[in-house]
Amino acid sequence: MTNQNTAGQQRDNSGALFLNSRRKSDKAPDYVGTLMVNGHPMEICAWVRQGKYSEFLSIKVQESAPTSRHTQPQSGAQRPTPEQVAAAEAQRGRMMRGAGWG
Repeated sequence: MTNQNTAGQQRDNSGALFLNSRRKSDKAPDYVGTLMVNGHPMEICAWVRQGKYSEFLSIKVQESAPTSRHTQPQSGAQRPTPEQVAAAEAQRGRMMRGAGWG
C-alpha cells in the first residue's frame, strides 16, 4: 500500500514518518513526516520516550507552513546512515514487542 495516488500526491487521511537524519539536539524529534488530513497538509513529529513499562512514541501534529523545514527539500540533505537506520529499526522492534505486536 502506498501513501501516494497515481498523480504523485499524498492520499487523504494518510501519511508517513521518517527517521530524522538532521537531528542536532535531544529536543529535536526522532522522526518527522507529513500527513494529509481531509485535504489539509499537516506535519507530524515523533519522539521516542521511555514509559514505565516500555518505550512509546510521543507525537505532535501541526498544519504545514509553506516554508516548513520538514516538507521542503533542502540542498545537501543527508539520508540516514545504515547505522542510524539499524538503530531506529531495533528501537521500533523493541517498541512493537513491548506493545504486544511481536
